[in-house]
Formats: sequence, structure tokens, C-alpha cells
Amino acid sequence: MNLHDIRTLIGQGDTASAIKALVNRVQEGAGRNKRLRDDLLILSNRFEELKRKETIGLLDMDDVVREYAQVNEALLNLIAEMESGRAVRESPAQVPEKMSPHMRRVLFAAGILLCLLIVGYIIWKSIGPASPEPESGIQESTVPPNPTGLPCGKNFRPNIDTVFIEGGLYTMGSSYGEADEKPHDVTVNSFYIDRHEVTNAEYAAFLNAVGKHDQGWIDFEKSYHEERCRVIQVNNSYAVEPGYEKYPVVCISWTGAMAFACYYGMRLPTEAEWEYAARGGRKGMTNRYAYAGSDKLDAVGWYNLNAGHRTHPVAQKLSNEAGLYDMSGNLYEWCSDYYDAKYYFYSPRINPKGPDSSGVRVVRGGNVFLPDSTCRSANRGLWSWADKNVGIGFRCVQDP
Repeated sequence: MNLHDIRTLIGQGDTASAIKALVNRVQEGAGRNKRLRDDLLILSNRFEELKRKETIGLLDMDDVVREYAQVNEALLNLIAEMESGRAVRESPAQVPEKMSPHMRRVLFAAGILLCLLIVGYIIWKSIGPASPEPESGIQESTVPPNPTGLPCGKNFRPNIDTVFIEGGLYTMGSSYGEADEKPHDVTVNSFYIDRHEVTNAEYAAFLNAVGKHDQGWIDFEKSYHEERCRVIQVNNSYAVEPGYEKYPVVCISWTGAMAFACYYGMRLPTEAEWEYAARGGRKGMTNRYAYAGSDKLDAVGWYNLNAGHRTHPVAQKLSNEAGLYDMSGNLYEWCSDYYDAKYYFYSPRINPKGPDSSGVRVVRGGNVFLPDSTCRSANRGLWSWADKNVGIGFRCVQDP
């Protein structure tokens, strides 16, 4: 099938057939560019994840339309690149004209001049003034990057409850999971992490502390089944629906989670830190449980078979070896990393922080709407960073 026919399939809404046809072309050698092959793999994984979310009803119709449109647009861009590359390969070879003696002399002189300029630049750099040394006592800031324009710093966080996770080496990923879970050894530094997911009461207190909310942080109106945002606006302040103070906050975007963490001088965990903590840190390395603290999910987490399509108050199930609750189930949790299905094949071995960019962020831990397989400690999820979903929450980490 040629690229024009594949573009027609996308226009007809048959994204699945279009992806299959593109994969066949790559396997047949039509797409020799490694980056194009990797991009196609990422889009294929993203499409399968989107179909799964749509099937179980985790996305509303607006989200479904937007996500499919983004996948189709990315596919069309890939086709355009492949067509451009094909045009170059199929263009007739140009027979070079015989160069005149005068032109050869001009090019020779230009080459000598270019070499002199390069040598001069290298000499200038070697004898030029050294970069100024930093002032005594000035150290690099540990305050995380600020994605929202909100003043960041170590503001007082009421009722903070964190657990110290001693750093170490562990095997990240699983041989029994998905294709993007390739096992590999990773070392992470020590850090503090919230004992449980950030609650409605904590997020309402944050909004009252900053005196405002950004519409990109939280969706007060979104709902699904019995689940909805329980943080409410009361005149010019924020409160929680009575009885839901200890429930984990939902309908928070990645930016909304970052804003909370940044305000208190904390950050979101990297994907590597999150999995290390879910496995219990050093204390859990000998067990290698499938879930956070047990091989029996019902003992440690809420998921689609025991949760009743709704979240539950934090810390109701058993903790893992490190004393952390709800690392498996209840809610997916935002990580700081961008998602890349192939990242484990090239990630650094020490403190990996994810790829430089992609269209989606990592979420971990599964939630009350999803099956047990998504709640495994090694399972990787992905989500649009701007989405404020009823199935996603977060917890914060802090460097010692």
C-alpha cells in the first residue's frame, strides 16, 4: 500500500489500518530512518493505550476526539517525512558539470581562508578570558523548575507526612510485563516521598494559601461514574465537600500537581524514583512483589474489581515495606518524566529523568477503574499532561 492510500485511510478514520500499513512499509524497508521507526512505535503504543482507555470508558467524548486527532496529525506528519525522503531517493542522479580551472582556483582559495578562520577561532578561545568563577557560597538552587509562574519556595506545608527512602541500586522494569518495561539496573539517590497521595484537604489548603487557582490546574466540574472533583469554590476561597477531606484529590493536571509541589519546595518523583519507592526501596529488594507490598493486590490496593468505580480514603489498605500507601491502585500518579516507549533502551543508569520531550507524561500505579495489570509496580502509563482526569492524582518528593 502506498503512502497516498495510507493517508486516505486516516482521512476515513481508519487509524488502526493506517498504523498497520505504515508498520508493514517500515518492515519492508520503505522507512530506513531510525527516528521515523521509533516515532511510529511510540504512536502505535499511544494509539493502543487510547483504545484501551476508550473501551473502559475512562475518557469522555471530547477527550477521545482530541486524542485521536493528535495521533492522526502525528501520523500525517510521519507520512509527509517519508514522502519527502522518498522524493530525494527517487530523484534522478545529477551529472556534475565539468569544473573550469578558474572555479577550481576560487574554491581552493576559499578552502584555505576557511581553515585560517577556524584556526584563528581556536587560538582565540584558548587564550581568551576564562569564565568567571561563581561567587563564594553561591550554590545551585534545589527549588524545582516552575511551570506555572507561581512563586516557588519552601513554604510551610501543613500536616506534611513523608517517608525517607534510602537510595540504592535496583532492577527497574519487568520481564513479564509490557514491551516498554525492559528490565535494566538503575541507581537512584536518597529522597523523601509523601506517605500517601495528596488529599483534597491538602490541595484546598494550597489553593487558599496562594489565593487563586489556574484553570489549567484543576477541573471542578469533571466527573465519571461516582467519581468527581471534591474540592469546591466557596465565594473567594476553597473548601472540600464534607466527608471527603481524606480522599485523594483528582482532576488535577500535571501542571496543577507541579504547582502544588513547587509552592512547597518539593517536586514530582521521577519514574525511576517512583518505582523504587513502590518496590519498598532497599527494604523491598529481596521480595520483588508484583504490586507495592504484596503479590495479592486486594491486600494493598483499590482497583476495578474491589473499588466500586470510586476512590477511597488514603491509607486504608496495607502499606508496602517502606511504609507507603496506595502505590498500587486508588489513583494513577503523575511523574515528572516525559514518556517514551523505548526510553529503557537508552536511559542513563544513574538517576534517569526521562527523555527530553514527548507529547505525554508518565503516570504510575493504576487506579480504581482499571484492571490489576495496570497496578503492577513496573507497569508504565502515559497521559496528556494537560488532562485533568478523575483517575489521576499525585504525591510529592523532596531531596534530603
